Amino acid sequence: MTGSHKGSTIDNYVRILKATNLRRGSELDAPSVFAIKDAVKAAKKRTGGPEAAQKRALTKDEVVGIGEVQTVPGVVNNLQEFRAATLIAIFGLLRCREALSLKRGDVVFSSAQAAITLRKSKTDQFMAGHTVVIGCSAKSRPGPCVDGFCPFLRLKAWFESRSGQADDLLFPGLTYETWRLDLRCVIAYLSGTPTSLDGVGTTSVAPHSLRRTGAQLLWRAGFSLLHLREYGRWRSNAYLEYLKGVTLSEAPSYAAAMMAQPPEALPEPALEAHKEHMVSSTVSNPAASLIEGAPAKDKCGASSTLLKRPRTSRTTPASEDREDRMGRLVVHGPKGPGSRAT
Repeated sequence: MTGSHKGSTIDNYVRILKATNLRRGSELDAPSVFAIKDAVKAAKKRTGGPEAAQKRALTKDEVVGIGEVQTVPGVVNNLQEFRAATLIAIFGLLRCREALSLKRGDVVFSSAQAAITLRKSKTDQFMAGHTVVIGCSAKSRPGPCVDGFCPFLRLKAWFESRSGQADDLLFPGLTYETWRLDLRCVIAYLSGTPTSLDGVGTTSVAPHSLRRTGAQLLWRAGFSLLHLREYGRWRSNAYLEYLKGVTLSEAPSYAAAMMAQPPEALPEPALEAHKEHMVSSTVSNPAASLIEGAPAKDKCGASSTLLKRPRTSRTTPASEDREDRMGRLVVHGPKGPGSRAT
């Protein structure tokens, strides 16, 4: 089908089928909706259709502003609730649905950190659960935390401002749609851009921006790609998509850096990425290293060649028993030369 139709045609066809099913009273379950969405996305890529526009990451100043702003005209939700959900989604690299499905019993507070249990997620098909630990932003500094953007501080304040049962939603007033509208209102207010409740002027920002923001802030802080992948709970290399554009802000310094430092002196994040790439390349194709006979260091520091047997000066007489190339014993006896012992 993808060989003779455009991706947009396939997308329109699927939309028509969905609408027809709804009119007839037939509604797809969640796994079917997810499978169809992935199939359409794959068809668009195969036919060369345009990729969906990615929501941009928030800047560090915008994250600080979300934590410190007191009043924002047009915000639908409780600002304290919005702030807590937004900050833990950023600093915990939470998916929107993961944050919205949290219950009060899923959060356990201890000294300067909160342990959040995700009972189900996109990459946890068997619902084994996963715990995300979010620490205080001032943990390394003496004295009490006064950071308005501290995810631990804001989450604890919101949690203690309400009472409820363990099975009650942690953010009962928040939905994906109202979260999206409020996020655009807050960002527009911080930037001084006029906007309405439909988010005009800030359409490049959505709740999906929060996980992307956390990923890029973590990488900029000097953490490796391994840290990013494990903390964000990615099971594939999809986490690299969240880093698109993260280095562009450093472009003005490239020319000076090219002439000021040796070519082998890479910036620390780039060096980590290079090391992980080399390791992953070797692990994914170990045979290539073996075939090429790459030198390896033994315990004494001597260089040896992989898969190369040591030569011996002794010549084995033809009449003696010996091993063939497969390591099997060749016996010269009553059965005659060439007989193999079993």
